[in-house]
Amino acid sequence: MEVKITFENMGHSAPLESHTREKVAKITDFIAQAEDLTPFHIQVWLKAHKLHAHHRVEIQLKTPRFELQAHEEGNDLYAVLDMAIDKIVAQLNKAKKKAKDKEKKPETDKTKFE
Repeated sequence: MEVKITFENMGHSAPLESHTREKVAKITDFIAQAEDLTPFHIQVWLKAHKLHAHHRVEIQLKTPRFELQAHEEGNDLYAVLDMAIDKIVAQLNKAKKKAKDKEKKPETDKTKFE
């Protein structure tokens, strides 16, 4: 498990890093429940605009089974981070459900050719 946080166009902020790690724990707890998704790598980019208060958060999650990405933009960096984390969690739920449905579906001659 590796979590990497990058600050672009701004200095390192301990409170912001702490908040980011707290929110990323939501993802790591979700992934830890599934044994086939470890090891994983999470990259978080926190980008501030130099001229005005417009921020961007990008998150990339890589696991052995899939690779997910989410980004969000807005004025409040903390709110933008929360929305991006929620997007990744929703994508994880969807991917996990899709994989579970695929396992349950019986293999037939027709599905072999799709």
